[in-house]
Amino acid sequence: MPTFRLQIQCDNAAFCSNDTDEDNEPAARGFEVARVLRQAASSVVDGLKPGQSGVLMDSNGNRVGSWALVSGARASRVQPGRGRQ
Repeated sequence: MPTFRLQIQCDNAAFCSNDTDEDNEPAARGFEVARVLRQAASSVVDGLKPGQSGVLMDSNGNRVGSWALVSGARASRVQPGRGRQ
């Protein structure tokens, strides 16, 4: 059975608040994660086949992750963005 894998790295400026109020940090991170998830959803909404994959970009244009539909034995060995383990 195919497995959908998605990985997002949240350790760059796009996931941080632009102001000095640390209370805003979780909201900024949540906003950017939601934006990247919408990007992934947009990539797969018209159909998805095993072996298909894509790259995820943050609002600053940096690669922050990837998604992949993997099947069979590969499903347990493949992590998006890292390839085979």
